[in-house]
Amino acid sequence: MRVSKGFTLIEILVALAVGGLVFALLMNAVITTGRHSRTQVQRNQAQEDLRLLFLRLNEIGASAAYIYPENLGFVLPDGRTVTTRKRALAFLVPWGSTYCQGPSGHEQDYCAFLYFWDNRARYRSVLGGNPTASNRVLVELKVTWVTWPVNTLPPRNFSGNGWSSEIGVVLDSLDRDHSDLTNDLRLAEFEGVDNQLYKKGDTMSDGKPCTRTNRCHKNPRALIRAVRPRIAVALSGGGYVQRTEWVVPKLIPRAAEPGVAQR
Repeated sequence: MRVSKGFTLIEILVALAVGGLVFALLMNAVITTGRHSRTQVQRNQAQEDLRLLFLRLNEIGASAAYIYPENLGFVLPDGRTVTTRKRALAFLVPWGSTYCQGPSGHEQDYCAFLYFWDNRARYRSVLGGNPTASNRVLVELKVTWVTWPVNTLPPRNFSGNGWSSEIGVVLDSLDRDHSDLTNDLRLAEFEGVDNQLYKKGDTMSDGKPCTRTNRCHKNPRALIRAVRPRIAVALSGGGYVQRTEWVVPKLIPRAAEPGVAQR
């Protein structure tokens, strides 16, 4: 008579160990695939957010009559100050253009568009809590009824004088380490430039004369014909998605009278 032989304890333990190992490998593959999928979704969303942002910048920038140079301090309506450098970029858009409308604007009226990064906490009531977002956002400040008299430098203090303003977030989760709003400023050509706003030979803050080659766009009188912001979105799992694109105003350089650019 034959007696069937059962599994030994060692065989059962080995089988359980092999099964556990296979299960762990399968779960790791599933988790890794899921993580990669979520990262790709986040990257795709960041790329789309940047595409829409640059579409906005190009729409506003294409209408501009002036791009503010580097290293200029701006007083915001709430009294804070930002500087056009890595953190901020500013345009003046003439009244009557697509994004600067009103019932009684005249030729010396403009809208100032100021883009700068800010603390996300200030906009939590609008954006909500998002644990995957960075602590910086990019905002757009629009100030209307800005007057720019002929042969004067454009204003930069928007904390009073009856101007109205509105502000909104145009990019969440900004990566400030890889963003530079004034990454590449290009001067308008010398020919046809209004000398009241740009003067070859002006002395810069470093004591050097303003020439073609020494970054004259730091001069408040400079006329900028193009700017190429570099903007990045921070990803929750680390890393970032970055986009760089030229913004070219169609109305620069401005002729002697501010309203000429509108006609």
